[in-house]
Amino acid sequence: MTAELRIIAGRFALEAPLAKGASGSVYRAIDQHTGRRVAVKIGLFDDGQRARFEREVRALETVSHRRLPSLVAAGPTGARDGEHFVALALIEGISLRSALAGPMSARDVRALGLALCEALEALHAKGIVHRDIKPENVLVPSARAMEDACLVDMGLALSIDDPRAITAGGVVGTPGYLPPEQLSATPPAATPRWDVFSLGCVLYECATGAAPFGGSDRRDALARTACGPAPDPRTIVPTIQDDLASLLCAMIAPRAVDRPEDGAAARLLLEAIARGDDAAPHGPPEPERFIAVILGHPTALGAPSSTTPAMIAPEDEASETLDRTMIPRGARVRTLGDGTLLLWLSSPALDRAFALRVVQCALLLADSRPDQRWSAAVSEGSSRNGWPVGPALDRALSMAQECEVGHVALDDAMSLLIDGAFALRARGNSRLIEARSALHSSS
Repeated sequence: MTAELRIIAGRFALEAPLAKGASGSVYRAIDQHTGRRVAVKIGLFDDGQRARFEREVRALETVSHRRLPSLVAAGPTGARDGEHFVALALIEGISLRSALAGPMSARDVRALGLALCEALEALHAKGIVHRDIKPENVLVPSARAMEDACLVDMGLALSIDDPRAITAGGVVGTPGYLPPEQLSATPPAATPRWDVFSLGCVLYECATGAAPFGGSDRRDALARTACGPAPDPRTIVPTIQDDLASLLCAMIAPRAVDRPEDGAAARLLLEAIARGDDAAPHGPPEPERFIAVILGHPTALGAPSSTTPAMIAPEDEASETLDRTMIPRGARVRTLGDGTLLLWLSSPALDRAFALRVVQCALLLADSRPDQRWSAAVSEGSSRNGWPVGPALDRALSMAQECEVGHVALDDAMSLLIDGAFALRARGNSRLIEARSALHSSS
């Protein structure tokens, strides 16, 4: 029997296929009750797939919005056991994936984001997380009408009140658009910030022409997500305006708490961005090229380890134990698993001024915490996923055995940069500065 002749639920006459996916096929059809065209999705479901179908129907019944598909009817087709259908008001257009052809203008990215934030705001207000935002699930009337975008496919939509929102393990959604917290061994409860992350990935891809966590395959995409953050979009397209780039980085921040809390919050931030033609792009920020690391080692040192101790304390918790007046602007603080305090700064240039700022900070810390041993090192490197990357960290760790209480041990590079500014004493492969004497002589 041809699709044109098949009647679903005694009401919907199928005309032509529109799409085919893992959960079923979608057809253009005519609702014989109203004469209107609809989209009918048909699938033959097992128990697990039927649960997904029921969640989609519940979500569609709960929320009605112009940026979301409107439910017409749903239920078993009656033709075969396990076969169900969902009939939706037909949204004419193409997928955003089909419309993508290189970087979009800031105006189009902003318009697209505002339209999709409207959809998310409606879902989040009802306690529903979409969980599968990607270009394939966004429909636009044409490549030039981003302001009329709609969000479709509610198959993974989940109510925050549903117990599955807390106990669901495993990867749910599409690699490359999943938030990193969902990849942990014990994922936290689903929240609207998951959708904000996914939308941020979509808008980043539209703004730059490259998915922030896209990979050659599923595993590559998941690994890139876990290793984030993504590159600043201005390093890909230097003309992206600063406020848009900053918002995209915030939406795809590795830590959920650093993202806008839901669709409504993201919409307000997008609305505050200039429309694009009126914006003044300033180009990419100065890249990180060098990392300086300061370590406060416990007084009782164990045997040297061949591996870096695990990081255990969140950045905000570690920094609460320090006098903020001692910490230079831009410095980041963490605590390692063995109790070592880690502080690092980055700089686009390796010069004497940068080194003196680092050493002054290390001296202040050593003077205020005489129960710890301190070391500092500098090297090429960067920050990645909330962690300093580069030889400086390993060097600073390796100097732990050469440290003395009340002193700061420096590596060769740091010693050369500050030569003449402080009295240095050689010890092993390090140079030591006595904290109290150095601070007194520089005051």
